Amino acid sequence: MTPSRGARLLRVGLVLLALWGAGYAALALAVPEPYLQAWQLVAGQLLAGQAFAASLGPHLGFPGWFVVAQGVVQSVVVLMLVFPLLLLAQERSAKVRLLARPMARIQALSERFDARFGRWGVAALLAFLLFPLWTTGAGAMAVAGVLLGLRAPTLVLAVATGTALSLTLWVAAFETLETILAATGVERLPLPVPLLVLLVVVVLAALRRLVERLRA
Repeated sequence: MTPSRGARLLRVGLVLLALWGAGYAALALAVPEPYLQAWQLVAGQLLAGQAFAASLGPHLGFPGWFVVAQGVVQSVVVLMLVFPLLLLAQERSAKVRLLARPMARIQALSERFDARFGRWGVAALLAFLLFPLWTTGAGAMAVAGVLLGLRAPTLVLAVATGTALSLTLWVAAFETLETILAATGVERLPLPVPLLVLLVVVVLAALRRLVERLRA
């Protein structure tokens, strides 16, 4: 029996995950500092978004280029795990009654999403990835890819490019902030920059939920 498209892509995602983990293990053994702390960078991007990861990287001793490269690889790995799982759910929704209702909701969301953003295609995904919230990361892009009917190579290219642009801008912004603070003689802020960014992300997420409830 020939594996479905979702199953084939999921195998690719699992291989990428294994290679990513093995690469970090090798780096940690060869250069313990700072690569033993890389899990914090991974968790920061996964839980709080790219802006938080960009602010956290320098505090852990990582150069800007590594923060960008690691963020791109992480986004592609997450995408290649979530996107195939969504495709598998879509493929099996007709056979599994438990999946029928969630996939019907996704189909309804797809029609609304396509009406608003379908004409922009990949450009909409690139713009969406520039936001700092974790909800605009690779997982959300996988959902958008299913909704827009994008092929995996196109989606990977969009996510990798958008993540690289986003992290490059955020790393440059935080480096500029550090330079300004040093020039003005400000030794420290009331809170470390990563915590300030996390606070802003939490507030923005709370405001977003409030607006959605008011609209409902």
